[in-house]
Amino acid sequence: MDEVAPRDVVAAAVHAQRLAGRRVELDCRGVRGLEEFTALAATAAAVGLDPRRDPLPVCPAAHYTVGGVLSDARGRTTVPGLWAVGEVACTGLHGANRLASNSLLEGVVTARAAAADVLSGVGEPAESAAQSVDLAGTWHDGWRSPVGAERTITADAAEAALATERLLGDGPARDPLVGELLSTAAGVARRRDEVHRALTALEGRPGPDALVARLVLRSALRRERSVGGHRWVEEQGQPTRTVRPASTDQPTGSSQPTHRAGAVA
Repeated sequence: MDEVAPRDVVAAAVHAQRLAGRRVELDCRGVRGLEEFTALAATAAAVGLDPRRDPLPVCPAAHYTVGGVLSDARGRTTVPGLWAVGEVACTGLHGANRLASNSLLEGVVTARAAAADVLSGVGEPAESAAQSVDLAGTWHDGWRSPVGAERTITADAAEAALATERLLGDGPARDPLVGELLSTAAGVARRRDEVHRALTALEGRPGPDALVARLVLRSALRRERSVGGHRWVEEQGQPTRTVRPASTDQPTGSSQPTHRAGAVA
């Protein structure tokens, strides 16, 4: 396995080895600058390990989000007054994976453009939202998010924010069942029967965690082929054919993305 491969490839390889009963370790012995990773050293020390001396056992872990909210190069979404930037956004820049170089692009370039757009207050909210989704839909042609850009959201942004605040309060306790179901059905390797079973178990379950989980699982079913971190595994244990995003060369000065890919659940 290539140790610098995209993280979905590394995660899948580690997952397969662990399923086969093998131990996977990260060998940091002899690596310079380990003293700068104080959090890593403290975590290892808590279980009696020293990265300067001991190989560290590893396993795949959840990594926030990889796109999903359709937005344009300025971070504008279909919701008036709502901008999405970074890993939560599906601008077409970071594709269907999560790589450090692409997240830097999102965090620096798109964030700067979004901040300028917010401060400028250009156009009426409804007009800006309409222009945003039209432009984003053009860029994502062939790689649209599962729900499609044409399904715009018309809820008032301020009211939605207040409703979210009332719902979350000071931070509700997380639903443990949701985490277990997502780890099984929407983890490194996904099977359609497990996704359907998880949806059945979550049907009618209250709370924001269950709501988000249902959306993730339904979106996964709509994405029929593997792409990036969204990896279907057939009954025989082999992954389905993976979609590889196409790179597009743009003229100098173009504001359109140079890498197009759809959002994944």
